[in-house]
Amino acid sequence: MPILQANNTQAPMVLRVNQQVLDRVSYLKQLEQKHIPAAIVPNVSEAIRLEKAYPATELPLYEAGGFSVQDAASQLAATLLDLSPNLKILDACAAPGGKTCHILECMPSSDLLAVDMNKNKTQKIKENLQRLRLKAIILKRR
Repeated sequence: MPILQANNTQAPMVLRVNQQVLDRVSYLKQLEQKHIPAAIVPNVSEAIRLEKAYPATELPLYEAGGFSVQDAASQLAATLLDLSPNLKILDACAAPGGKTCHILECMPSSDLLAVDMNKNKTQKIKENLQRLRLKAIILKRR
């Protein structure tokens, strides 16, 4: 497939399973029970790729914080950090909160400050943190 044509196709829907709630294999089994075709994404420890896109709210454990929708490449960001307990972390361009939440899922004892310029986008960070039952300080940069 030529590059331009490939660039114009819709990206696959990829989920990041919240390891604080359940593991990836268990979530894959829940998807199978709901007849939602999915597969593990190799080399991305929490990633599952859905065969077709679904509204996230209709997938199992959405409200319980079992997963987030996040591109597989973006999921690698948190794994590249040298995370250890009780870190103080600044996410200076945090909206909508995917990487912020992933860092906290990996290291919940961290003190994380999430900053973004857009007030509407900081609201999305708050919503994601609440759904995933995570805590961070959120500021709108001036």
